[in-house]
Amino acid sequence: MQLIQSKQLKKSFAPYSKGAATGDLIFFSGQVALNDDGDLVTGGIEAEAQKIFENINILLNENNLNISNIAKLNIYITKMNEENFSKFNQVYTNWVGLHRPARTAIGVFSLPKNGNVEIEFIAEKV
Repeated sequence: MQLIQSKQLKKSFAPYSKGAATGDLIFFSGQVALNDDGDLVTGGIEAEAQKIFENINILLNENNLNISNIAKLNIYITKMNEENFSKFNQVYTNWVGLHRPARTAIGVFSLPKNGNVEIEFIAEKV
């Protein structure tokens, strides 16, 4: 197993790696919408989702992967209601394009840094 870090993204605020590679799979840790200062971006779930996807793109690029390598995403949303789910899905659909990886969306009580959304994902190295 190889632990994954990032050259571009800040170190985690908690004791974990950005991901772990084993075999042909990389299991990426949950991403919350942190800006370069380590603070949560402002603007609600849409702005947070956009920042998370930007950060996921960085992690993919650093590991010679792209969106089509993503096999599974787990999405955690606070205040899971129709409005938040719809706003998230609009940003998600724009980011993921025609690729449709397996996905689970779960409503949770709270997230680190009081975020509205956190995303963890699994990608396959090809």
